[in-house]
Amino acid sequence: MYKIFKPIGGRTKVVAKSLPCWQAGSAGFTLIELLVVISIISMLSSIVLAGMKQARDKAYDLYTKNSIRVYQDAFTLNQQDRRYFPLPPLQFGSPYACLGPVGTTCYNYTPPASPSSIYQSSAVFNSQISEYVDVTQEVSQGAVSFSSGRVGKGIIYTCTSVLNSQCLSYAIYWNIRSGSPSTACGLNGKGLIGGAPGPIYCRYSSDKICSNGQLIPQTDTCP
Repeated sequence: MYKIFKPIGGRTKVVAKSLPCWQAGSAGFTLIELLVVISIISMLSSIVLAGMKQARDKAYDLYTKNSIRVYQDAFTLNQQDRRYFPLPPLQFGSPYACLGPVGTTCYNYTPPASPSSIYQSSAVFNSQISEYVDVTQEVSQGAVSFSSGRVGKGIIYTCTSVLNSQCLSYAIYWNIRSGSPSTACGLNGKGLIGGAPGPIYCRYSSDKICSNGQLIPQTDTCP
């Protein structure tokens, strides 16, 4: 671009003046180019978010499994020292406890919930195992939702066999965010509800049934 200057009493000068980069040689992006850029950004964002969710789910599952393993060891030590597993107080007529600090709530139900679907942690139960495990430590993170509408949270403990107010065997229920029902639960657990790509409701029992119908501890070998 050229600009003409006429100084008073002097010669006329023609001076070249450069344009700013946003004005020179280009009219900017076209609508199609902008749409392509936006679609690429959206696609990359969805990939990143999906990867973050998978990583978060795996971290949740690992944390839950590690917590259960610690409690399983505590229950075994309690049984070795006292001959029986810890017995939780009755909740809605059955011996249930939510694992974790006092005030922790556990549930697994399909709304609308009935009161018998929601369990509380127990100071009495925690006192039985506090010498083997840190009962003030959180054991599960957040809640999960199943495609069926079912929701679950926390780790639930119950005695499956009680004799003379003593717990002979127990079961644990928990949720895994994703995976195969046959393998994702781990810890000798079994998937009861759900499955890939959604959450799984898992169960572990301290006893197992052999092919001959005999009930033995999970760690023993069937005859």
